[in-house]
Amino acid sequence: MTRRPTVVSCGLCCASGTGAGAAYRASFGPSGALFRELGGCGLFPLPRRASVRVGAACGFRSSRLPRCAQILFAALDEALADSPLEGIARDRIGVYAGTSVGGILESENALREILEGSENSDGAFKFYECSSVAELVAKKIGARGECSTFSTACSSSSLALESACLAISEGRADAAVVCGADTLSRITVDGFGSLMLLSKSDCRPFDAARDGINLGEAGGVMVLIAREFLGGRRAIAEFLSFGSTCDAYHATAPHPQGKGLEAAISLCLKSGSIEPSEVSYYCAHGTGTGANDSAELAALRAVFGEGAPPYSSLKSAFGHTLGASGILNAIVAAAALCDGVLPPSAGYSSGASPEPIVSPQKTAGKIALSASLGFGGNNSCAAIAKGESGPKSPAGASARRIFVYGAGGASANPDLSKPLSARSRAQLDSDSLLPDIPVLKKRKWAKLQRMFLSASRGALAAARGARLGERACVSCATGLGMASETQKFLESVLLKDSPLPTAFTNSVHNAPSSAVAEMFGCRGYNCATTAKEVSFEAALMEARARIRGGSCDSGIVAGGDECDFFAENYARRNPLPAGAGAFSDSCAAYFIGAEGACESAPAAEILALKIRRASKRAEDEEKRAIETLAEAGLSPSDVSAWFCPCRLGGAKGRTLEFLSGRFGGFEYLEDFAGRNYSASAFGILASLGRGAGIFAQYSLSSTSMAALTVWRVL
Repeated sequence: MTRRPTVVSCGLCCASGTGAGAAYRASFGPSGALFRELGGCGLFPLPRRASVRVGAACGFRSSRLPRCAQILFAALDEALADSPLEGIARDRIGVYAGTSVGGILESENALREILEGSENSDGAFKFYECSSVAELVAKKIGARGECSTFSTACSSSSLALESACLAISEGRADAAVVCGADTLSRITVDGFGSLMLLSKSDCRPFDAARDGINLGEAGGVMVLIAREFLGGRRAIAEFLSFGSTCDAYHATAPHPQGKGLEAAISLCLKSGSIEPSEVSYYCAHGTGTGANDSAELAALRAVFGEGAPPYSSLKSAFGHTLGASGILNAIVAAAALCDGVLPPSAGYSSGASPEPIVSPQKTAGKIALSASLGFGGNNSCAAIAKGESGPKSPAGASARRIFVYGAGGASANPDLSKPLSARSRAQLDSDSLLPDIPVLKKRKWAKLQRMFLSASRGALAAARGARLGERACVSCATGLGMASETQKFLESVLLKDSPLPTAFTNSVHNAPSSAVAEMFGCRGYNCATTAKEVSFEAALMEARARIRGGSCDSGIVAGGDECDFFAENYARRNPLPAGAGAFSDSCAAYFIGAEGACESAPAAEILALKIRRASKRAEDEEKRAIETLAEAGLSPSDVSAWFCPCRLGGAKGRTLEFLSGRFGGFEYLEDFAGRNYSASAFGILASLGRGAGIFAQYSLSSTSMAALTVWRVL
C-alpha cells in the first residue's frame, strides 16, 4: 500500500458492554462467561431455540433505530469521542461497513405482523437493506466521501477494512470510518440451528470435543487516517497488508485442507513483505465447528510449518458475531499488541495441532494477523502492526489500465435495443435460465444466483480464453440481495416453525458471488457490495482496485436484483416519478482485466470512476462531473452518449433534469433493462455495438450518493 492506513481510535459494543478496552479485558475471561440463554434476552420468541446460549450485546442506548444501528452507534460514539477526524475535509472521509444481516430483526418483526394481518408495518422494511447501516453512519458524522457496504457473511467487516485501506492507499480518501455490526435474529439463530451448527453449551474453538458455535452481537468501529494526517495523534496500529481469496469449493463449507485461507495468509504476508517469523500473534476465526477449525489449522500448518505463531479465538468470549467478527478481531488484536498480552482460547482442553494459547501470554511482538472466513468460501487475512511500526514509504504497484473484454446480461427484456413494454412488473422465468444445465443440478441455485451465473457465462463467452483461477476476482453488486430466499426462510419459520436449511444458506448477499466463483474457478478476491442505486459502481470500484494494485489480474463484475416482495413494498411506500420503468428482474456482468487478461481484444476501457456524496446544488454536480472528465483528459463534448440508471422524484429528480439538459440528454437504463437498484450495471452493455466512442454514466441514489463512470468503447 502506497499510503499507510493508520488506526487512531476504536469503539466496540458487544456482550461485554460498551468499550473496546472492556472487551479486550473480557477476552481473558472463561468460556461462556458473557453468554445467556436466548429465551432470557427478550429479543424475539423462538421456542425451539430458547435454551441456546448467546452473547447478546448490552450497554447501549435504546432508540427507534434498528437494534443493529443502536449497537453500532454506541461503538461509534466511543471511536469519535476524541475528535479523531478533526482537520480532515468531509468529502475526503469515506464510510465502509460490513454486515451479514443488517436490520433484519426489524424486518422479521414487520413480516410477522403482515402475516398476522397488519397493514401498518411496511416502513420497517427499509432497514432490511444492509446498506442502511453505512448510510446511517455517514449521515451521523457528515462524511461525504465513498459510502459502501460489504455483505459477505462472516467476513463482511474484514472486507470493509480492506476496502477502506485501499481507498486511503490509492488516495481516494484521507480518512475512513470502518464499521462492522450484526445482531441476533430469527434467520441467523434458526438458520445455523437448521444446519446443526449451534453448540449445546459453550463453544470450545479448536478443542477435540467442540460441538458448534454460540452466536453473538457486536458493533465495532475503527477510524483510519493516512499517516501524513496523524499530526500529534497517537497511532494505535497500522494496517500493513491484506490477503483475500475464495475457495470456489462449496456454498457453506470451507475447503477441507484450508487451501483458500492458506492462499489468503500467504498473499497477506507477501503483499506486506512480512516474514512468517515476524508474526507474533494470529487472531483466529475459530468458530468451534469441526470443519472450520480443522481447515484453519491446516492452513496454519501449511503456511508456518512448525513455526506457527501463538494463536487464539475470541468466539468463546463473545460468540460468533457474524459480519462484525472481523473488526472485533482486529480491534482486540491491536489492543493485544499495544498491551503486550495475548488473550487465550478459552474453553480449549486438547486436540489441536499446533495448540492455541491456553492462558494469557506476554509478547513483545509488533505484527499480528487477523483472519475471517465466511459462507461461500470467503477468506480474508489482515496484517496489523503495533503503533507506527510499518515502513515510512511502502512500495506500491503502478496502476494498470482496466479493460472490458466481454459482457452478458439476464433480463426480462429479450431485446435491450427496444424499450420494455408498459407494465408494472417484468419478471424472468427462473427455470428458463441456464437451459443446458439439468434441472436437478441447478436446483441448488435460487433465481438471483441463476441470473448472475447466466450473465457471467455470457460475459465469459464473449471474452475468448479468459484467464481465471487464483488471480481472478469476483465482485458482485446487489441492492436487496437474496430477498426471495430470505422471505421463504422467514415465512417457513413464522408460519410453520420449520426452518429450511437451503433457503438459509442461499439468503446471504454473497450467495451469487460465491456461486459464480465456484462455477468458473475464480479463487481470488470475492465480495458482495450493496449501496442502493450505486451498488454496481461500488462493485466495479473494488475489482478495479485489486487489478490496478496487482493482487488480481482479471475479474467478473456483475450487478443484479430481483423484482420481489421487498421491491414491491418499496413501491407502495414511495410514489414513483413520472416515466418510471417497470420493476424488473435483471443482471449484467462483465469480464474485466489488465492488458492481456484474455485472448480476445478488449471491447472497452474504463477511464474514470468516482463515488461520493452528492451536492444539493445541481450546478456543483455539473462542476464535479466536468472535473472528473478532465482528470481523464476529456470534456463533455467528447462524450458520445450519457446514461442514467433510473428517474428520481423531488429535488434529486430536478438535479437529473438539470444535468440531462446540460449534457445533451440522458438515456435512462430503466426503459430497457427495467427498474431496480442494479440498473446501473447495464450502462456499458448498452454502449457496446454502437461503435467506438466515449460514454459516461451519472448515477444518483435515493440516499444522495453519486457515481460517475466514464469508458471508451474500442
